[in-house]
Amino acid sequence: MNFIKVAVVGAGSRGRHAYGNYVLNNQDKIRYVAVIEPDINKRFELAKEHNIKLEMCFDNEDDFFKLGKVCDAIIIAHQDKQHYNTTMKALNLGYDVLLEKPMTPDPFECLSLEECARKNGANLMVCHVLRYTEFYEKIKDLIDKKVIGELIGFDHKENIGHYHMAHSFVRGNWRNSNETSPIILAKTCHDMDIITWLINDECTAVYSSGDLNYFKKENAQKESSKKCLECTLKEECNFSAKRIYLDNCRNIWPVNTLCANPNYENIKNILDKTNYGTCVWKVEDNDVCDNQVAVIEFKNGVRGTFTVTAFTHNQFRETMLFGTKGSIYANTRDNEIIVRKHGIDEYEESNILLIKPKRVVGGHGGGDVGLMEDFINVVNGSCKTPRTSVEQSIQSHFMSYACEKSRIEKRRINIEEFKKEIK
Repeated sequence: MNFIKVAVVGAGSRGRHAYGNYVLNNQDKIRYVAVIEPDINKRFELAKEHNIKLEMCFDNEDDFFKLGKVCDAIIIAHQDKQHYNTTMKALNLGYDVLLEKPMTPDPFECLSLEECARKNGANLMVCHVLRYTEFYEKIKDLIDKKVIGELIGFDHKENIGHYHMAHSFVRGNWRNSNETSPIILAKTCHDMDIITWLINDECTAVYSSGDLNYFKKENAQKESSKKCLECTLKEECNFSAKRIYLDNCRNIWPVNTLCANPNYENIKNILDKTNYGTCVWKVEDNDVCDNQVAVIEFKNGVRGTFTVTAFTHNQFRETMLFGTKGSIYANTRDNEIIVRKHGIDEYEESNILLIKPKRVVGGHGGGDVGLMEDFINVVNGSCKTPRTSVEQSIQSHFMSYACEKSRIEKRRINIEEFKKEIK
């Protein structure tokens, strides 16, 4: 049986559920043969699901790496600040690597990863899954075929959704940008990547502004408690941990990100002891922007705006593209791409094209599946040019780094000058 053998670092939401589920359903193509995860419950739940031998289960990555190269490739899906050291060790052993985004919060480390992959002749792919969705493939095809003429500008929005913001960026692993990554990198380097892919040119400069406006203690209601389960408002609050986690206590996102076995008792214990049970206005170390905007300029003259916001009812992306012969409006919520040709009457039926991409099973609109299939083909040698190589991902990462620098320093950042500063 010709399948690739893979070790997974991190048995959380992405390693266990997103990529792990694909592996379980495609055993003829790929199998997990080792797991590295410090949490004993997460480690052994994943090992049990994939029939991984006990001697190939590790709580420490160094114990795994000292074995040398014992499989074909590695999927790295633990926390942002751990990515660099783990990936460098893997690349120096000659492993092909699928690395969860962002590659690293540090721009110097980002360039070092690219250099290390090249030096070792190893493939380093980054998990920019949106490139693999039929939705964005359709938009890319429309632009490349110049259906709306020459592209002039864009307006792209990442609507995080109030519940997702609360879970991941107020209470969760990405609530503190110094410990992990700023939101413009942690969440929206996906969006930066899809923008660069659609525009098909180099970003030259950015200007960005944003702040934490809402999720802070001065906005908490006076009668609210620090812990949700003790709060008299828990039945009416949109952000109540009881409503989000306990009332929906099933093995689904976001509940299944809290622990390996998400039953009522385990989840309640986590809510009592961690920030997941804390009022969203009273998480003491949260410093992440809940709204941010950026103006982005490209070498070919295309310029546009990007917005990331917590204040939407649902999580979806929407994009406007402006061309010399027409425009495109697309949103993932309705799974619609609308092309309007410029004309005397823009509502004339002949001037409007409605496209409904095929809905694909799998996370990120089928992007998780497409990414895994590309990764398998790269590792087995049947594909030489992955869609999300490290060389391509450098661009979106530096756009995100520059946006955060711009936000903090309140000035326009030239990308090439920024790169020179950190080399």
